[in-house]
Amino acid sequence: MKNGQKYILTLDTTAKVISAAFIVVIITLMLVYIVMVTFFNHSFEIDEENLPFLLALNSLLLLLLLLPCYLYAPLSYELTDTQLLISRPIGTLSFPYKEMNKITPMEKWGGITSFIRLLGVGGLFGYYGLMYSRTEGRFWAYLSALKPIIFIQLKNGKKIAVNLVHPDFLNQLTEKVNPSK
Repeated sequence: MKNGQKYILTLDTTAKVISAAFIVVIITLMLVYIVMVTFFNHSFEIDEENLPFLLALNSLLLLLLLLPCYLYAPLSYELTDTQLLISRPIGTLSFPYKEMNKITPMEKWGGITSFIRLLGVGGLFGYYGLMYSRTEGRFWAYLSALKPIIFIQLKNGKKIAVNLVHPDFLNQLTEKVNPSK
């Protein structure tokens, strides 16, 4: 497998705002908890021996909320000779071109109101996971932005959504899926 064209994903404004806001809220909650327990621990009847453990546990639990979201967020796409690769911190997904049936660019996509997250994330480090829309049915999204989007129908019936990250991306992908056309 030769290395192909790699496209680094960048978050759209909505995802940037949601991600930043969520991180600020988590940090704020951690700081509020630290202040409350440190200065008002007599109100909570907390043994001072357990205070460092409780602070560490609380901080760890809040950070564990962020970790899975970051690990599954798409970082880049790569078009190799034989497959589309979607890189994530937790690992790379591969979709062989020979398994792709149909490629549909979505010019008129309504954004975040156009789909329901069944088992997915809608803005925290991107838009990814199992989604549903009236027009497309169930699909797996690997998006960093809500527009523009390409739906790829696989031969096994599964459908995935990726971003049109570069003007040549759709042409290159279509060429690799249908080389004779």
